[in-house]
Amino acid sequence: MAADQVTISDEPKGPSITAEAAVKAIKAGRNKDVDIAAQIISDYANQMDGESWSVEEERKLIRRIDWRLIPTLFVCATLSGLDKTAISAAAIYNIKTDLNLTGDQYSWLGSAPFFGGLVFMGPLAYCLQKVPAVPFFAFNVLCWGILEILTWICSIILNVVAPIINGFVAWVVGYYNGPFETWKIIFLLVGALTVVTSVVVYFVLPNNPLEAKFLTPREKYIVIQRKAADNTGIESKTFKMDQVWEAIFDIKTWLIWIAIAALQVPNGGLTTFNTLIISNLGFDSLQTSLLAMPPGAMSTLSGVGLSYLAATTRRYRTAIVTASILLPLLGAVLCYALPRTNLAGQLVGLYILYTYWAPYITLVSVYQANIAGHTKKITLYAWFYIAWATGNIIGPQTFRADQAPEYTGGTVAMIVCYIIAMFAITAYGLVCYFSNKKREDAIDGRMAADHDWLDITDKENEGFKYTT
Repeated sequence: MAADQVTISDEPKGPSITAEAAVKAIKAGRNKDVDIAAQIISDYANQMDGESWSVEEERKLIRRIDWRLIPTLFVCATLSGLDKTAISAAAIYNIKTDLNLTGDQYSWLGSAPFFGGLVFMGPLAYCLQKVPAVPFFAFNVLCWGILEILTWICSIILNVVAPIINGFVAWVVGYYNGPFETWKIIFLLVGALTVVTSVVVYFVLPNNPLEAKFLTPREKYIVIQRKAADNTGIESKTFKMDQVWEAIFDIKTWLIWIAIAALQVPNGGLTTFNTLIISNLGFDSLQTSLLAMPPGAMSTLSGVGLSYLAATTRRYRTAIVTASILLPLLGAVLCYALPRTNLAGQLVGLYILYTYWAPYITLVSVYQANIAGHTKKITLYAWFYIAWATGNIIGPQTFRADQAPEYTGGTVAMIVCYIIAMFAITAYGLVCYFSNKKREDAIDGRMAADHDWLDITDKENEGFKYTT
């Protein structure tokens, strides 16, 4: 059987790492060098070392964890896209007129939120390693919700399911006839939802598997042993500059950075100008709101389908991601080549464009699986967020006011960026492939037992195997 195929055996499962290895690291006084998972392995050494568990027990545990975490994370991910597409929804309800936006000022309005990410992502990433994750996360969600609410009283400041909900919200508020402008109500509703979600985040999500109150000690032990297989660790509170430098000088870092930035240029343009593109085809505000909902369905279905396909293998995921970019590339070509009078063709091209979310989220899962070392993880997540923000800043600027309603520059930019992303992802996959070839002598895909749960990077761990 191929090494990359996933098999499920009904044989009882045992620990991937031993308590002896964890205890050895703790007793050696290397607490700053060990992952916190070593602590629980050490704590329960006498009680659980060597215990096995059934496949059915593991499956039930996974399902329980999924039902606990995924709904909240789903809402957070949706809101993170919804608040950004709110600008696009507001565009068809006279935000440009009410704020006297002229020329390319609307493009800058679409870019503005992402400048905050460029400025604050570095400090926030450092704080994330030093403080408990969930309270910090909840606080950031709360602050963002408040800022979203305040948007409606400012003259000018500054995703998968988000476009569906955003289109529905925009359609509903289209019937609003109160004293405030319709676009202000959109920001108020989205901000209020975000504030409420911050409370849910604080009380529902655990900081890490070891602090999950809904898990028993035995279940925590099983979770940790499952994590041992990927060699990426769980958490360490020690900030290590050597891991920062490794992240910076790793060629894989820059290939992923280029790919993410390239994929997000179209995202930045579409989230800001989607409704304007549709309305410029001759539809009114309510019709535009409804026609803006299908892109969310396209993002969702393509994302689920590609994720399922990629989950069947570890060896060809980058090739799958690269091939999937052909779909949004086709959509961009249709929007560029077809005449504006071909309404059906233009809408089909626009909807196909929204399959770009699938390669992006699958690429995220690939690079996350290929990073070990807690400081390196935090550093790269921050750096890749900066790539994401950079792409979203550039995106709206490619849609020039003097090119409306065709926005030729935006369409051409999307085509070019998709091609760049395909080359970068292909190169990343090849680098990972040849790195694995150099590690073929590693035993069972990981280092010797006395290195387990040390906070080391994927490069330092000679047994680490990259997903390609």
